[in-house]
Amino acid sequence: MPAEGVTGLLAELGALARHIGETGGTAITMGGAEVTLADLRAAHEGWLPGVMG
Repeated sequence: MPAEGVTGLLAELGALARHIGETGGTAITMGGAEVTLADLRAAHEGWLPGVMG
């Protein structure tokens, strides 16, 4: 269902909702900055070995 349909349905039900983004692709973009999911994965999985190494 498109985002407009979801927010419209929730509005009809009296629930507050706001479209804040979409899923899919290989990167996250916020405020004009883009980070690839590969970079995020490497940072998440690599910090502890980096600290212990």
